[in-house]
Amino acid sequence: TMLAKLSLADTMALKNLYKFNDQVFNTAGDKEILMVLGTSTSDEGDLEAYLTYLQATYGETHQIYYKGHPGWPTALNPEKKAMLDRLNIVDIESYIAAEIILFYCPDIYLAGYQSSTFYSAQDERILTLFMTEAHQSSAALTYEGDVYISPVSSHDDTYSEYEGCFVVEYADSTRVDIFDPETGALTNVVE
Repeated sequence: TMLAKLSLADTMALKNLYKFNDQVFNTAGDKEILMVLGTSTSDEGDLEAYLTYLQATYGETHQIYYKGHPGWPTALNPEKKAMLDRLNIVDIESYIAAEIILFYCPDIYLAGYQSSTFYSAQDERILTLFMTEAHQSSAALTYEGDVYISPVSSHDDTYSEYEGCFVVEYADSTRVDIFDPETGALTNVVE
């Protein structure tokens, strides 16, 4: 709300201060934009599986961008950069605050690790949250996504036959799928 009160001149000055170029999303073409919010490198353990899920689910309709945490720039992590390239995910400079991106580009979609940045997003623009524990057993979030994905190992024994896979829980709580990152298969287990 504070950013919305800026004058046009102040808006441009802020954009220049952060060296933000809203043309960063030009590679999307006719696709919608889906920006993934990263976190610390040590807390992104399942990042490749989550990104594989996003590509399998949204890749046809959305160009996926990865916005790393400012404290862990992708440019300093050649393995992560290679993974993003392999998955056809465009890296956005980590130093740009995600809130600044949302201010100038409010119509993009979001996914990623739990972050206070989601408070700045329109609710209907939060597609997928990467969870380290089962969504149904986690503390209530004050922002909601459409989908919550977490490792099978973070759940009780309900899905133990799907070791190495991920549980995809839907916000309406009526459906659960299992995602296998090795094959890209999404299998419905609860309708």
